[in-house]
Amino acid sequence: MSRIRIYQNPLDSSDSVLHIRTDNVLNVFKEVKKKCPQARIFLRPACLQNDVTPTSHVDAAALQILAKSHNFDIVCHAGEVATIIAIASAVLSVGMAVWTYLNMPETPEGINGSANNELSKRSNRERYKGRVPDIFGKVKSIPDLIAAPVLYYRADGIEIEECLMCIGRGEYEISDIKDGDTFGATIDGFASSVYAPGQGLTGIPQVQIGTTFTEAPLVGKKSSAVTGQTLEPWSAPVFDTAVEGTMYPQYPNRLYLVGGGLDAKFTVGEQVIIDAEPLLSKDAVLSGNANIEMTGVLTVGTSADIADAENFKTIQINTLLVSDIENGIIDLAGQYAVQSIVKSGAFIYEVTLSDFASVNPNWLRLTEDNNAAISSLLADNAESINISGFYNAVTAVTSNYIELEIAPALQSEWDKLEDKSISEAVIELSKPTDNWLGWFYIDYDNIDKLIFNFYYPKGMYSIGSNGKNYQYNAVFAVDYQELDSNGTPTGQIFESHYQEWELRTYGFGMSKIFDLPARFNNGVRVRVRKGGDVWVASKTTRVNDLKLKSVYACSKLDKLVYDKVTLVRSLTVATDGALSVKERQWNCIATRKVNTYKTGGQSLQKVATSNFADIICAMHTDELIGRRSLETLDVVGLYAVSDQISQYFGTEKATEFNYTFDKWNMSYEESLALVSGCVGANARRDSGKFYVQFERENISSAILFNHRNKQPGSETRSERFGMERDYDGVEITWIDPDNSWSESVVKLPDDQISNAKKVELIGVTNKYQSHFLAHRAWNKIRFQRETVQFSAYGEAELVTVSDRIAVTDDTQPMLVSSGDVVAWSGQNITVSQPVVLEQDEQYVIHLQLANRRVETMGVTAGVSEFELLLERLPFMPLMTGVECAKYSITLEREKDTEAFLISEMSGSGQSEAQITAINYDSRYYANDTDYINNLI
Repeated sequence: MSRIRIYQNPLDSSDSVLHIRTDNVLNVFKEVKKKCPQARIFLRPACLQNDVTPTSHVDAAALQILAKSHNFDIVCHAGEVATIIAIASAVLSVGMAVWTYLNMPETPEGINGSANNELSKRSNRERYKGRVPDIFGKVKSIPDLIAAPVLYYRADGIEIEECLMCIGRGEYEISDIKDGDTFGATIDGFASSVYAPGQGLTGIPQVQIGTTFTEAPLVGKKSSAVTGQTLEPWSAPVFDTAVEGTMYPQYPNRLYLVGGGLDAKFTVGEQVIIDAEPLLSKDAVLSGNANIEMTGVLTVGTSADIADAENFKTIQINTLLVSDIENGIIDLAGQYAVQSIVKSGAFIYEVTLSDFASVNPNWLRLTEDNNAAISSLLADNAESINISGFYNAVTAVTSNYIELEIAPALQSEWDKLEDKSISEAVIELSKPTDNWLGWFYIDYDNIDKLIFNFYYPKGMYSIGSNGKNYQYNAVFAVDYQELDSNGTPTGQIFESHYQEWELRTYGFGMSKIFDLPARFNNGVRVRVRKGGDVWVASKTTRVNDLKLKSVYACSKLDKLVYDKVTLVRSLTVATDGALSVKERQWNCIATRKVNTYKTGGQSLQKVATSNFADIICAMHTDELIGRRSLETLDVVGLYAVSDQISQYFGTEKATEFNYTFDKWNMSYEESLALVSGCVGANARRDSGKFYVQFERENISSAILFNHRNKQPGSETRSERFGMERDYDGVEITWIDPDNSWSESVVKLPDDQISNAKKVELIGVTNKYQSHFLAHRAWNKIRFQRETVQFSAYGEAELVTVSDRIAVTDDTQPMLVSSGDVVAWSGQNITVSQPVVLEQDEQYVIHLQLANRRVETMGVTAGVSEFELLLERLPFMPLMTGVECAKYSITLEREKDTEAFLISEMSGSGQSEAQITAINYDSRYYANDTDYINNLI
């Protein structure tokens, strides 16, 4: 399904942008074009190179193919192609809102996919509200986190990460458990257990490596505010926000708080830091048409009367796109220092920039003076007042104001207040406190346990006057307090004090774990601080720098049995590092276990399998995918097709499908088509029953389309004497298990191709399948010479993509005849159209049989121009009357010219379908026997 943005008018930012999603991009574009004949369609982003506006039926077919994997922009009033450049410039300079919207990042479609399907940066991660992975076949599984990992340090200072993960729905055969590329069993301290559906997370697992898990998993929340802050020494001042609100200064040194309350926060003699925006700021917008001189002078004409323009010392140019005669569009945006501003006439401003080429080197690309639209902001007014800074002492305190000792560096700013009155400003006041780090608030329910992780980046040791290393110490404290439902601290503050002695000359970690006396139901706040160390006078060097690495609020998981998914518990040893853990990648080889029906009935036990027939049966009856009974699936025929494929290609590898379904919006029909296409087959439904048909060389067509079942005037044909889009090969990608389950590439006809058609084989994980499908794709490019497109009536529902069909050429007067069989008796038939057969020519007739196949045989003239004599009796009775058989007559030497292979098919109306087909050629399948002939 493609996403389309429709721009009514990109030159007017007030016009809305319409967002839609559709399965038929071509129809949407046609509807837009009916109302806006100048409309054009582009691959995102809209530019000259991405123009895919169709001008022929072949282009329209190509657009339908692109729609399978691309999103589009439709510009309603684009006009000629070249005007897209002008539109882009206008959008930037005139319609800033539209430009911003065009370049905004796309809203993610659903949740990120499973790491199983990623080709790089694969790691265990959370996929909140994402689809639980549905693995079918055999894959490298990188499970999803279903709870945030919890990290802590063992007594020996080694960091441990505890994870709870989900491999996917259903049961699996598990092997090759690894951490990254290293087998877990070879890693010291590594522990993992895999739990099949129904197994308790503290019981006996399906697979176990290392330590047994006997306690419920810890799930919790990490404080996002704790990021590895250093605990300051006891004597170092720490400044915390004391007051933030509406205040105003008054000359010479007084600061008022609207509403009062300063006496509760400050005392005389305390230090203060003021953080305030510049007061009386006179930033001004300067936009309009500008003359740009190569010397850095901008002359801007605008309707705005800017007072005291000469006082501005900075200009922030947001938009200034200049069209240079030699170098094209040049962007001169940037923040520049202003040398001078001269105002004249009816609001004309001459702005001279300082050091402009250093700010934006694009100035050096200008070859002549120019003009363009400008959007900018004048700032840094000389009349602004900035009182932010450090104040050494509060000299007086009342409820409404404090008086400050003004530092010499700030005196000139306060002097500006002498003749001015400021009524309000948002100001923050900070003051020194003790050296507590925090409070940090963690909003989490039902907390049982708190984990504080500390890290000594340089170790903990001292050096004596003799040059030897000795133990040293660190003193620190931890406080925590419960929060109520409103996030307000309540109850007792729990205090813990520690003194640690160590001799370690390297970085190490340490955890403090607290079991709460009772569950905290709404959250917790925590803080830590470093105390005064025990002083050892004989030491010349003392090292005990301490960081708070992380804090976790945890609870034990209550539910321990899950009936429908396979879960993993792991303990992973982290690599050395001060504040980081290596990228998490617990992985294994997982093969889905499903019931097989190969012997005719359901197997007693589920088996690990990659056979597509087993997988389709499982998907068909799955309560969340197919949700259908086996009675609606041709099970016997499905396994017969599986045997047919393995015999045809000479290897059972040709019947495999291995993939992880992770998209929340993928339908069962889409999934079925994906599985079938992987083995060179097509899924279809007839009379409410699903079955699979293998695509191979076929000597007969599935159905005959002539003027009786084609929409009049809808047929177009095109012939090609070169290859499609000038492709010189195909580039096929597939996943190679022998190469760490990474992407492998097949290039045909050789590695020297430069314009390859790229195809991703989803679900293919062996070289034989990739070989067969790659050669089929390349052969269809090599031998495709004719394309036909037409709208067909109801009978089109009987065929699908990759079916062989017969199509009479109705784009020109019929050389022989086609129509309906109106009567049949033995070898004699009566037809609906007059037929004149030349005596010196041989003819064949194509008959549509009741089983929907097309039979071809010789034919001669009968006793009248509406009667014909067949070469032999047809294989099946010919239908006459309302559901009459169709026929077409061609010269015997041209009997295969009506054969086509459906390449694309879509609904175009009630009981109608749009069909695109290419000429049928048996050479499409020329490499299907390469394995049998020992060519692979």
